[in-house]
Amino acid sequence: LTVLFPPSYTGVSIRNLMALKEGGVFDVSNVGSREVIDGAKAVELFAPLVRTKLPEPITTIRLTNKSYTLDAAKVIADAFKTAISNGHFAKLKTVDIADMIAGRHEDEALAVLETVCEPLRSIKDLDEIDVSDNAFGAKGIDACLALMEGQTRLQSISACNNGISASAAEQLVGLLLKPAAADGSVPQTIKRFHFHNNMSGDGGGKAIAQMLANPQMACLTDLRFSGTRA
Repeated sequence: LTVLFPPSYTGVSIRNLMALKEGGVFDVSNVGSREVIDGAKAVELFAPLVRTKLPEPITTIRLTNKSYTLDAAKVIADAFKTAISNGHFAKLKTVDIADMIAGRHEDEALAVLETVCEPLRSIKDLDEIDVSDNAFGAKGIDACLALMEGQTRLQSISACNNGISASAAEQLVGLLLKPAAADGSVPQTIKRFHFHNNMSGDGGGKAIAQMLANPQMACLTDLRFSGTRA
């Protein structure tokens, strides 16, 4: 079997090229096994993003099903910065960072999330964000602010199985209803909000109810809010 790659991919391993998929999807979730990604592995896995040219712009980033060390997060952040500089993220619409810190100690886990999210701060026209399965609580929402805050056309957000308390649920709702536009308005774009299997209890339920009553959530058609134990 002979596999021919364009000249720009000379020296790039087949393993990391597997993350690049048709439609501009960069998905590492099924490249290799569920594993810990350290700095060295991240350099290999994210090598396609630092290339000067890609077959097409990246529309989706999916980092789930891995556990990233802080060294890996720094490599990823540098790769994102390079990709942005090269225009590869000009059409980015989906960021999936669910289930990416399993087994990390809290301080490292939060630092990983913050480091990965920070380079994406300038991208404010995403359609979908998924931060589920990270068990991060209120501190995790703070760590992901660069990614989530100020989105102007967000249609779908998932924050499931994150150990989010009532106060953290209030924080998340406040973030979603925070004015994103220069005129102080909140975009009426969110159609899907999944928030199941958290620890928000009655207080979280009240926060969600207030969100649903807000006219700015008029587009919402898909809500999942089960398993909200206190």
